[in-house]
Amino acid sequence: WDARLWNPGGNIFGRRAQQLLPSAESIASFNAIHHIGTYYHYDLAQGFKSLYLHCEHTCGGDPAWIGVVSPTIFKKTSLQQNELTLRFAKDARSTAERIVDVGLSELAKRLNTQGAGILVFNPLQWSRNAVVTCTISLSLKNTGFSLRDSSLNKDVPFVLEDNGSRLVFPANNLPAF
Repeated sequence: WDARLWNPGGNIFGRRAQQLLPSAESIASFNAIHHIGTYYHYDLAQGFKSLYLHCEHTCGGDPAWIGVVSPTIFKKTSLQQNELTLRFAKDARSTAERIVDVGLSELAKRLNTQGAGILVFNPLQWSRNAVVTCTISLSLKNTGFSLRDSSLNKDVPFVLEDNGSRLVFPANNLPAF
C-alpha cells in the first residue's frame, strides 16, 4: 500500500457519507411512515452503491505494481483510480447531505414551536454533546430573544458571532439520529 498514491479527499468524503447515509435513511423512513415526506429509495440505493464502490479496493481496475510496469503508467493509472473513487465518495456524500437537508426541512415544517425554532440533529449512531452553529436572521438579533431547549424546558447559553448573524450554543445529550 505504501507504494500507491493515497486518496485523502476521497476518504474524507467517504467517511462523511458513512456517517450520514444511515441517518438519511432513518429520516426518510420516519418522514415516509408519518406521511411527512418521501422515502428516497432510488437516491439512497445510489448513495450506498457509490459509497460501496468508493470503499472497494479494486474499484475501477487496480493499477499494476511498481516494477511490473513503468512508473509513468503506474502513476497515471493510480491517479485515474483515485479520481474515480473520489467521484464515488463525493456522490455518496452529496446524496446523503441532500436527503438529510430535505428530510429535516420537511420535518421542521411540521414542528409546533412558539416563535422561531431551531431543529438540532445528531447524525451519529450514538448520543453526544456538541457545539451547534447556525445562521439567524439579522432582524432577530435586536429582538432580545432567548434560546430554550424544549426537551429540558431550560434556557441555553449562546454567543452571537459575525455581527450577530451566527448563533453558537452547546447542545447536550443529543440522542442518536
